[in-house]
Amino acid sequence: MKRVLLMALVIISAMFAGNAYSQTNPMYQEGKLWFKLKDQYLFTKHQKRNEKTQKVEMNELPFIQAISAKYGIERIYRPFFAADLPALQNTFMLEFSMSNKTEALLKELLQLNVLDYAERVPLDEVASIPNDPNYNITYQWGLMKINAAQAWDISTGSPNAVVAIVDNAFDVNHPEVSIMVYNNVGESPTNQIDDDWNGYVDDRKGFDVADMDNNLIGPSNTWNHGTHNFGVIAARTNNNGGIASIGYGIRVIPVKATKNTSSPNAITHGYEGIVYAVIAGARVINCPWGSTLNSVTAQNVINWAKSKNVLIIAAAGNANTSNNFYPAAYTGVLGVGSTAASDKKSSFSNFGSYIDVMAPGSDIYSCVPTNQYTFMSGTSQASAMVTGLAGLMLSLNTNMPISELENCIKGSCDNIDYMNTGYIGQIGAGRINAYSSMQCLQTLANTAPTANFTATDTVIFAGTSIKFFDQSTNIPSSWQWTFSGGTPASSTSQNPSVTYNTPGNYTVSLQATNTGGQGVKTKNFYITVLPTTGCSKITNTKPGDQFATYTIGSGGYLGGHNKLSPQITKWSDFYDNYAPYSFVTGAEIHFSKLFVNNPNSFVTVTMWDATGPSNAPGNVLATKNVTLQEIKAYVGTNYKPMTVLFDSAIAIPGNFHVGIQITHTPGDTVAIAYTQNLSGIPQRPNTAWSYGFYTSAWYQLTTIFGGAPEFNMHIYPLVTDTFVKAKATPLLSTVCVGDSLQLSSSGSTNATSFSWKFHGAFPASSTSPNPKVAFTIPGKHYQYLSAYNVCGTPAGSTIIVNVKGVKELNVTSAAQEICVGGSTTIEATSTNASTYIWNNGLPATPGPHTVSPSATTVYTVTADSGGCKQSADITIKVKDVPVASAMYFPNMGKICKGEQAWFDPTNSIDANTYLWTFTNGNPASSTAKFPTVTYATAGNHAYSLLATNSCGNNTFNGTVVISNCTPTEIDEIDHKESVSAFFTDDYTLKVALKNYSGNTTLRLYNALGQIIYTSNLDIISSSENVMIPVNRTHGIYFLNIFNGENIRTLKVGK
Repeated sequence: MKRVLLMALVIISAMFAGNAYSQTNPMYQEGKLWFKLKDQYLFTKHQKRNEKTQKVEMNELPFIQAISAKYGIERIYRPFFAADLPALQNTFMLEFSMSNKTEALLKELLQLNVLDYAERVPLDEVASIPNDPNYNITYQWGLMKINAAQAWDISTGSPNAVVAIVDNAFDVNHPEVSIMVYNNVGESPTNQIDDDWNGYVDDRKGFDVADMDNNLIGPSNTWNHGTHNFGVIAARTNNNGGIASIGYGIRVIPVKATKNTSSPNAITHGYEGIVYAVIAGARVINCPWGSTLNSVTAQNVINWAKSKNVLIIAAAGNANTSNNFYPAAYTGVLGVGSTAASDKKSSFSNFGSYIDVMAPGSDIYSCVPTNQYTFMSGTSQASAMVTGLAGLMLSLNTNMPISELENCIKGSCDNIDYMNTGYIGQIGAGRINAYSSMQCLQTLANTAPTANFTATDTVIFAGTSIKFFDQSTNIPSSWQWTFSGGTPASSTSQNPSVTYNTPGNYTVSLQATNTGGQGVKTKNFYITVLPTTGCSKITNTKPGDQFATYTIGSGGYLGGHNKLSPQITKWSDFYDNYAPYSFVTGAEIHFSKLFVNNPNSFVTVTMWDATGPSNAPGNVLATKNVTLQEIKAYVGTNYKPMTVLFDSAIAIPGNFHVGIQITHTPGDTVAIAYTQNLSGIPQRPNTAWSYGFYTSAWYQLTTIFGGAPEFNMHIYPLVTDTFVKAKATPLLSTVCVGDSLQLSSSGSTNATSFSWKFHGAFPASSTSPNPKVAFTIPGKHYQYLSAYNVCGTPAGSTIIVNVKGVKELNVTSAAQEICVGGSTTIEATSTNASTYIWNNGLPATPGPHTVSPSATTVYTVTADSGGCKQSADITIKVKDVPVASAMYFPNMGKICKGEQAWFDPTNSIDANTYLWTFTNGNPASSTAKFPTVTYATAGNHAYSLLATNSCGNNTFNGTVVISNCTPTEIDEIDHKESVSAFFTDDYTLKVALKNYSGNTTLRLYNALGQIIYTSNLDIISSSENVMIPVNRTHGIYFLNIFNGENIRTLKVGK
């Protein structure tokens, strides 16, 4: 049973070379914290244009900005920016330089009522019949153990089955790896542009989420963990060289998750890697790393990935312990332990209730950098083996639900309990069997499908396309779709695309079929198509026109930077075909060339009227600066348009121009795409103009080039007949710090959506029409409203809020913990408070005041500045001398001489240190909190506990009774022939008794010696199984078995 414990996360992936292995202690990453805003404070930056970015400005989170200097806060960003889940969009990484103040910063963040939580960031560390010459029992015993050859008779893997591995680094040039890397055809690897708009630049063959680039190779050959596991998953197979892999012909997305400045054993960005792998299209993700620490943020990432029908497979850890190891122990993750060639648990492998399956992980032969091969051992290699199997299974149906995939993997395992009698119930479903897993899927294919599907969108504008995805179970072999109102109206593709041109609500139906029958899923009124009335774009170009870039002069480009003397500094396109629209809201511009030398360089997108000579540009009507850095994402072979919106809709005065004005910086280059030469084509006049060639005047390009050639520019003005106006109220307000103010957009006209940006307040933004905002920082602050019509056309409005209040109010004390009868001083400080009122009858001054409370007391001061009040408090804890109390256990039945007794001071009050003395005991004294003691002689033996704190000490005296009997054996889990006991996943203790007969009494005690279960048995058969329900999730228990004169004690843990 996997449980989520609120701790922190460190990644320790197990990596071993040869038969040796090592373990690294978990560590947090210094100077880093995760925190999550509450859901009602959705961080909406960059969402208006579907931009994906990590970047967050400090002033966008004013409560962070207010404490930035105090803790040396250097950077805030969204590590999971690409995930479409509010819980992850609202999760932030905070980097700070004063790591010695980590606990103080955590405490201050946790006191903010705008956060769900804040936590430290763990440092994760790494946990390894074809004709390949090393496919044999010596080098690749694991593939033979799991019946890989028989599985390959069913399928040798499809390149459409895509899995991912998140690891330290990858030698993508290794001959076993290079051809097996997934190829993202929507992305160019070298143009520094996010061609596929997934938020990651140049991720053609995986990505480095730690250094945010596409270089997957580590700084040295010691970064070999990822390459080795890649080979286990999907090394090139049946190629007359090297090794074979269980995945055979599948493809792998390599995700580098370790910064080049870190250790090769560390995984610094593992959960960012999971997010990227999901965005990149992986159906299965291997995480061959882990930690004993837990994190809310990490569980949120896991939950989001699972919601995307993605299976995460993780290493169980290499400490030979049953302690939870994350991410393997997270809910929704398939945890994998390691086995040796004998099917015994590998000596290093963890075990426990969170293990789902076992797989070969000892002495695994695979590839490492520079075309080499070596043996490694670890649960990392075991988890990679299961990942490769999952990919092979996906080859039968790449869209199958992950529940089917997981169920077939676990349900087809070979039982290896007979080789692991000491770990029954703690090694999952057993060791994987690839052939049986593939047969399981074949069986599903003979059972009628349960049809289901999803879509990329369900609410769209007319003329938009939607892609549908089959989610049917039991491996359908054919599909019949029906789309009311769609084009096409039907399809037999598994994942079709459909266009809806007419507004309305439409039903979608899918019939999925295989050899076992068919299933039907109908979703009534599933698609809502909205009208686009009032919104359009106009252009002088025609369908089929080229997107061309032209050089001019000795260097530079038409429609952009050039080296003419004097330079052409303005370019425009002329429009006279705007009817029936009344307003221009912006333009879509196709930029074709770009080089950025100065990141602050920009061009100014401009709208002019046509009042110059011969319809030349005249008066400037609207401008919008766009940096070359912003343009970069839109430049590429596909000429994706960049949408630039003016700050408000511009009334069309008649004919007009739209184009750019260039601000020149040496080395910068930008250009707009033009059509082919239109000279001689009827009804295709030149519309392109330029300014500044030889003279400070506008000319048509035909004039500059002597009447030829003629062009149109790929600029598409956005037009509307629905004017939008924004109006925010109240226009001017004064509030106190901490007060909330109701803002309103009700005065806006033709607005369908809103975006607020707040300063000095929280939240920092809102999309509510009428948000209620709490102001947290004193001063004069501007608040901004953007209102949008149905076309997305914006209009702006600004209001001012004066925030008054007490600044930097703090209460300090010389000592926050005193003894009874003691005293301390408290004092309030503020940079602008005029009065101070205490709630405890103290003088109305800031202090310092001497206080002598008789019990723990909270002192509260209320300060006033200009009529605005703020309170702060401090708690003075009053301690007395401790109260000592002790018990020993097992304190049930007999404790024999020579048998260990456990002593427990848990019931002591306010004790900091402990000093035990044991008359006739071994040891005779101890300062441990929970000492264990043995006695060589029977009788009543005195013991005492001296409990101490800063205020004094107290003594408890007791007696332990030792019997003259033979000690019984106490094991963590006793698996001898006579008795075995272990917990099942449903919190039931299963006790198996062999060779017992007659009257037998079972008693189960908790760690405090309290009886929580008793049963009297009359055993007749040679074996008896007893199921004991335990309403606990964890802890130590003692099971006593009384059979005549025989007493046996077992210690069992959950």
